[in-house]
Amino acid sequence: MDRSQAEAIVQKTLALSTAAETEVILSHGEENLTRFSNNAISQNVARNTDSLTIKVHLGKKVGRTTTDRFDDESLRGALQNACNVAEQQTENPELLPLLGQSDFPLVDYFNQETAAYSPQKRALTIKSIVDIAKQEKAELAGIFSTGSEAVALGNSAGLFAYYRSTTATLSATAEIAGQSGWADDNSRDVTKIDAERVVATALEKASLAQNPEPIDPGDYCVVLEPAAVSDFLMFMVWEGFGGLNFNEGRSFMTGKLGEKILGDNVTIIDDAFSASNPGLPFDFEGVPRQKITLIENGIARAAVHDRYTALKAGVASTGHSLPQPNSAGPLALNVSIEPGQSSLQEMISSTEKGLLVTHFHYTNVLDPVTLTLTGMTRDGTFLIENGKVTRPVRNLRFTDNIVEAFNHVEAISRDRKTVEAFFEGSFVAPAMKLSKFHFSSVSEF
Repeated sequence: MDRSQAEAIVQKTLALSTAAETEVILSHGEENLTRFSNNAISQNVARNTDSLTIKVHLGKKVGRTTTDRFDDESLRGALQNACNVAEQQTENPELLPLLGQSDFPLVDYFNQETAAYSPQKRALTIKSIVDIAKQEKAELAGIFSTGSEAVALGNSAGLFAYYRSTTATLSATAEIAGQSGWADDNSRDVTKIDAERVVATALEKASLAQNPEPIDPGDYCVVLEPAAVSDFLMFMVWEGFGGLNFNEGRSFMTGKLGEKILGDNVTIIDDAFSASNPGLPFDFEGVPRQKITLIENGIARAAVHDRYTALKAGVASTGHSLPQPNSAGPLALNVSIEPGQSSLQEMISSTEKGLLVTHFHYTNVLDPVTLTLTGMTRDGTFLIENGKVTRPVRNLRFTDNIVEAFNHVEAISRDRKTVEAFFEGSFVAPAMKLSKFHFSSVSEF
């Protein structure tokens, strides 16, 4: 859906509304996915979705509804439904008026080849990596997805904003004699997906993972690959960097702005205009998104805010609102850890005894305020001895306070990787070496 098509739907909806204030969010998505397992394609999925979320203000009351039909009759019905919902609500004395037009940077992260990439092309790529896996007597499973999205925001105060982008992801798990290795790659340009590197990495890890041995749980020096680091970033975003959690005392940064809370070498930024991790130039209130330094050299600098949380905190909105109303508050959706000076190999070489972790599985929160998490290693966990990866070990469960763990960062890699989040957004994560990280138990596999 291009800008003119989106604007026509938005403006038609606004023209049909009789409410005092009306806001519409138009979302268009195309998702195309090929799944493979046991060295064969097992599923092809193509899904196109269009939705229009309508929010009306009747005085201090708010009503919201969603429709996927854009003819006049359906739009009138949806608008009436939103008004009916609003009439049943209690007044919100803190309801803010809709914003008018702002200046947004013109960005376009839409790649035509990615958007038009065919199932046949995905199948050929999968065949090429499956053929490589067969040569190593391995079984390959995973997904290759391509897609596009468009978002348009408009309101009766004169606002209109539009954004579109594409994405492509290849994820592969190789299994050799019951042991697995994993790798992935993603880009907004499908031609930049390095399928050969993905399968080579997955096969190498599966090969190295043969005959894993148990080790005792406890504190270890760890070298975490970017996918493992990204799990920690995800929960920092969800539990710590948002203005609502910050204001309500539910963030590890609450009351600590200007204080050192992480290691000196840790700087974390949210930047929707970063070339490696771009996003919407506006938020869902129509506020231009700002580049925010969340952590600077270990010092807590700022949370991200929408207009409501900013008002409560006595600061300006940073342009991080989700669609209103919502219970999550504002979120940082384009977060990155600044690069360091090391390579992954240098981290391994400098480790007398430790563990190399590919990524984690089923990571969950035990305590959101202290950011204590637990999860399992997966698809390649290896012992490091005297600067070399010596043998595979059985998977371990970690249980640790991530704020405390990030006070033990010895090294950060120069190279970073973009990792998609389970919810909206993505992260740019380096590899990291932590001198102390706690594993609470060992698995049987």
